[in-house]
Amino acid sequence: MKRAESIAEHNIEISVEQALSTRWAPKTAAGARAIPFDFETRVEMAVERFFQTHAEYPHSRVSINRRVDRAAEAAEGLDSQRVYPHGLRATASTFHAARGLTGLPLQAFMGWEKLATAETYLNGTTEATRRALRSVHSSR
Repeated sequence: MKRAESIAEHNIEISVEQALSTRWAPKTAAGARAIPFDFETRVEMAVERFFQTHAEYPHSRVSINRRVDRAAEAAEGLDSQRVYPHGLRATASTFHAARGLTGLPLQAFMGWEKLATAETYLNGTTEATRRALRSVHSSR
């Protein structure tokens, strides 16, 4: 909000609402999506509790980066230099792929434009390899 107010303050032809509308735009059409969060009770409760207080996430990308940095620095056993939002997104992708989420649902969930991106996560997990080996050898 502060950034949008600053943009409007320095550009007479732009209102705060117009400045806000340009923030957080998805990179692709696939990025504009509903994100299911009821796959785990703890996740569902945390998200619902947050949105009981807030109509939207009221912070900037920089604020998110700062919060992730602080959380990583406070966590024992983590190299805080290796924890960042996009890396956490990749971790989530790997987690869901390892749990058995298939290509198209993973693509839709993560908001990727191309299925090939999902396949990167699906084909690279140890758990996916284990499942494939069990499947092939279970019939013998």
